[in-house]
Order: sequence, then structure tokens, then C-alpha cells
Amino acid sequence: VYTDTESGSRYPMVIVQSHDDGETWGDLITLATDHGEFSYPSIIQASDGTVHLLYTYRRYSIMHTAFNEDWLEHRRARAN
Repeated sequence: VYTDTESGSRYPMVIVQSHDDGETWGDLITLATDHGEFSYPSIIQASDGTVHLLYTYRRYSIMHTAFNEDWLEHRRARAN
């Protein structure tokens, strides 16, 4: 998870997956797009498969979002 800083700001926030220990990477999946600032993402996958993402939003709050790999696959399919 990282922010695509080509715009000079900390947005959008994207995620990309590797299924071979980082040898290759899949397509970018956008997680958040508004013109806020997303920073310091931290991600962990729980034993039930749920992915938890925490990040600073606009330097004022901590956001939490949770999703699973099926959700990521659905987002990837929509993007292509």
C-alpha cells in the first residue's frame, strides 16, 4: 500500500499484490481517491483472511478499513 505521489500530493492511495514473494507485481488497485492526504499506511492480514489497513487521513485522523482478497479481486476486475 502506498500513495502515488506523481501529483505532488499524498493521493491516491493504491495497493498492489505479489503472489511470488515480490518477484512480480500485479495491477494497481485504487483504495482512496479524494484530494485529501493519505499517509503512513500500515497493513496486516488476520488469520481469517481479513485485511486491515490503517492510515493517517488529512493529518487529523486515523482511518481503518477492512476487506478480503475477494474484494480486491472484484476491484481488479472492474479496473481492467
